[in-house]
Amino acid sequence: MSITTENTFETALVQSLIEQGGYTVGNVPDYSHDWCMFKFEVIKFHQKSHSMCWEKMF
Repeated sequence: MSITTENTFETALVQSLIEQGGYTVGNVPDYSHDWCMFKFEVIKFHQKSHSMCWEKMF
């Protein structure tokens, strides 16, 4: 049986992105089809990268 399948390729690609590229796997139920993004990930990113602005907003 060949290991050259789309699933094998996808698994290797995702593993490489996680280990070497700083990629994180999103939680499928948190994905917003209306916004086309993982909205909670965007909020967490904004809180970390703009903490002073975030504190002023809330």
